[in-house]
Formats: sequence, structure tokens, C-alpha cells
Amino acid sequence: MRVSSLIFFILLSIFFGACSTKKIYEPEIIEGDWRSNTKNDYAVIDITADISLLENRKVMSKDSIIDVEIKKDFRLLSSSDGWIISSNIDGNVTLNYIDDKSMNESFELKKTIAAASVKNDILAILFADNEMALYSISSKKLILKEKGNTQKIVDSRVVNHYFMNDLVLF
Repeated sequence: MRVSSLIFFILLSIFFGACSTKKIYEPEIIEGDWRSNTKNDYAVIDITADISLLENRKVMSKDSIIDVEIKKDFRLLSSSDGWIISSNIDGNVTLNYIDDKSMNESFELKKTIAAASVKNDILAILFADNEMALYSISSKKLILKEKGNTQKIVDSRVVNHYFMNDLVLF
């Protein structure tokens, strides 16, 4: 019993002794301030996995500011297949095509949207009540609707849909 107590005490001493000698790296030479490639005077007010919304309602990607403006009461959902997708709490969805400002599509779905993605002519939607739907962008017709299990909480970290050939992963 005494030998095991002694070994335990020695191991405990080594463990806590090792932790007390930890050092944090501090650079010795610092050359000036960090410079960004672009100047931006607007704060970020909404963010998704790949794009963010600025105070002036413009969309910023990792490379540049995209020439798309999001409506005042809309929030940013995602960037998918060349489209910027946004919606408001009433379920109005707007798709703005990145390369052509004149290409805009709107859907009045009357339910709060949690996530959305686009692939070719298909708009995949996940509603806040966990209902999933597919819509044709050109005809605005419902292709598929499936009710999921009841959700208790929805937050902004919902993963957008993934299109794998003819399969949509919600």
C-alpha cells in the first residue's frame, strides 16, 4: 500500500510540476501593423459559413465585396451555386445571382427559413420547424416536401444542404 501511495505522489508531482513550466511564445521582433488587402468602413452584422453581411447591406466573401444588396429586414442564409440567398422571418426568400445583378428570384413560402441551398434549377429549403422542401427556381413549383421531427431550438449554425449528384442531403 505504501509503495503505490509513493508512486501516485511522484506521478502527481511530475504532472503538476510539468504544467507550471509552460511558456507562451512571445515574438521578439514585430515589424509594423497588420495590413489588409482592402479597406472596409462597415462592420459585419451577419455571417454564414462562407459570406458575411455588412452594415451597408452589401455581401462580403473571402475574396471581395459582392455587388449584391440584401433588403433591410432580410438575413443572409448562404451563397450557393452562384446565388446569394437571403430571407426574412415571414418566409420570403430572395435569390440574387452574383454574376448578373438583373437575375433575381423571389419565393413567398410563409414559414421561417433555417437554411437554403441551390443547385442548377433546384432550391432546397429547411424550414425552422424542420420541414424540408425542394422548389424549381424557374417555375416556382414545389417538387418535394417532407416533414422532419419537431425541433426544440434552431440557431444560425444549421448546416446548409449538400447536393450529391441527384441526391440532396438535408
